[in-house]
Amino acid sequence: MKLKASKCEFARKEIKFLGFVLSKEGIRPNPEKTRAIDDYPTNRNPTDIKAFLGICSFFRRFVHNFAAIASPLTALTKKDAPFIWTAECEDAMRRLKEALTTAPILVAPTLGLPFVIETDSCGKAVAGVLKQEQDEHLKVIAYASRTLNVHESRYPAIELEALGVVFAVQKFRPYIDGAQCTVITDHAPLKALLHRKDLTGRLTKPGKANVVCDTLSRHPPQVNATQTGTNTESTIDLSSPDIIDSIKEEQNKTPWIASYKQAIENDEPNPYVRDYIILNGILYKLPEKVYQDPQIILPEDSDIKNTHQASA
Repeated sequence: MKLKASKCEFARKEIKFLGFVLSKEGIRPNPEKTRAIDDYPTNRNPTDIKAFLGICSFFRRFVHNFAAIASPLTALTKKDAPFIWTAECEDAMRRLKEALTTAPILVAPTLGLPFVIETDSCGKAVAGVLKQEQDEHLKVIAYASRTLNVHESRYPAIELEALGVVFAVQKFRPYIDGAQCTVITDHAPLKALLHRKDLTGRLTKPGKANVVCDTLSRHPPQVNATQTGTNTESTIDLSSPDIIDSIKEEQNKTPWIASYKQAIENDEPNPYVRDYIILNGILYKLPEKVYQDPQIILPEDSDIKNTHQASA
C-alpha cells in the first residue's frame, strides 16, 4: 500500500471526512454541513421538501425518532398528496434543524462489551437507540427509525411495540450479532409474550416457517456429517447411542471444535460461532439454505467419517 503525503494528516485531534468530524470521542456531523441545513429556507413545493429531507436523512442516525419528527414533511412528498403547508410542517422543519445543529457525538462500538437497545413506537413511526456502557457511562452508538405504512399504523399497541423491537434488532444486527444484548422497552405487556404459548398472527412464527429451529428442536435420525478441509459429505445414522458418544468424544478431543463448543455453551461474544449450534452435546453447522439439513462437524482424520465412507 502506498500513501500520498499531500492527502495525509498526522497527529491531529480530529479530522473532517465525508461530512463528518472524527475524533477520539467519536463521530459527529460537520458543523459546516449542518449550518447549511439550518439556513435552508422554508419550502413551498414538494421538490424542495424532498431536497431538504434528503440532506437531513444523510445525518439521520444522529437524530432520535427522526422518522416521527419528519413524518409531516414526508407526507407532503407522497404521490398525489395535496401540498398544504401547516403549522405542523413548520414545526417539523424547525425540530429537524434544531436536532441536527445540536446533534450528539456518537461513539464507536467496543467489541466484546454488551449492548443495550432502547425501542419506542408511536402511531407514525418506530425507533430504536443502540447504546453501550463505556467508561462507566451508557453512550449512544446510533439512532434508527422508520415511518409506518398504512397497514402497520393500524396495529394494536402491543403489536406496534413488538414491531419496534423487531425493527431495532434487525437494524442493529451488524453490531449485536454474536454479542450480549439487552432490549429495553416502556411497554411492559411485551414481557408476557415471552411466556405465552397461544400467540397467533403477527406475534408468532410457526415451526414450519422457522425451519432451522424447528429442525434442531427434534432429534434428527440422520444428519449429513461434514469434514474440515474437504467438501466430502456422508450420512451418519444417529439412532445409535454408541455413534453419538463417539462423535462427542472426537469433537471434544479436537481443539478448535472443543473451543467452539465452549464458546457457545458459555455464551461468549464470538462472531465465529454464530453459524453453529449445539444439540444433545454435538456441534452442528447451520445450513445456508432453509431446505438443507444441519451438518455435524468432524475432524479430517475422523474414524467415524472414514468408517461410513468405506461402507457407503
